[in-house]
Amino acid sequence: MLKGEKPGDIVSETSSKLELHVNPEAARKQGITLSDELVKSAAKVIQ
Repeated sequence: MLKGEKPGDIVSETSSKLELHVNPEAARKQGITLSDELVKSAAKVIQ
């Protein structure tokens, strides 16, 4: 779109690589409790 392409002409792409990143402290501040299992399965835990 920045190069003048129409949004409808741009091919959508997906990635086969998905990674879970979690921030337990940010979740806690929002009243959300992340399970230990979820945190352990995360590729990256942000402190």
